[in-house]
Amino acid sequence: MSYENISRGLFICFIRKGNFILKNINYNLFEKEMEGDRVREIKTERLLLRKYQRKDYHTLKKLWLEYMKTHKKSDKEDLVLIDKWIFEFASKDFCWVAEDRERGKVIGNINIIKMSRKHRNCEVAYAVDIENRRRGYATEMLKAIIDYLLNEEDFHVIEAKHYSGNPNSGMVMKKAGMKKEAELIDRRFNFKTGCYENLIC
Repeated sequence: MSYENISRGLFICFIRKGNFILKNINYNLFEKEMEGDRVREIKTERLLLRKYQRKDYHTLKKLWLEYMKTHKKSDKEDLVLIDKWIFEFASKDFCWVAEDRERGKVIGNINIIKMSRKHRNCEVAYAVDIENRRRGYATEMLKAIIDYLLNEEDFHVIEAKHYSGNPNSGMVMKKAGMKKEAELIDRRFNFKTGCYENLIC
């Protein structure tokens, strides 16, 4: 079943090491030490993927609140959870803010949200703010992070998920070389549409 034919659901896509070739992207990768943590900064053609900073708080809060409105009823609950996410991601190595290099503006983020070093697999999640969608930013940062995780961190499988209410995200994963595997029925209720959504894995 193609991405276009799924009417509602959450897609889980994956990519294995050896199946990924990075094309048309030129980035700089370097390490630096900050407050005792390793920080990886990745430069793509248009983006700087960098460590979370205090100044990013309000931008990310606005970005994630818009996303949370699709599956939560209470804005108060959303804000508490978003605060928790921001402070957790700010302390981790595999979490990046995406900043437009030319404008110096944060346009999104990409993170590992689940990881097994033992089995060499992980799950990534990403977001781009409304004003900067459909400009190829999500594809650009996902390709760069896939390349980094497979080739620099030696992961074997990388997963990502998206709901069918956001088919553009599925196209991002497809363009990044990820593949869809299976479908699980009615795994999430969307408060905007009033419908249950499937999990595609």
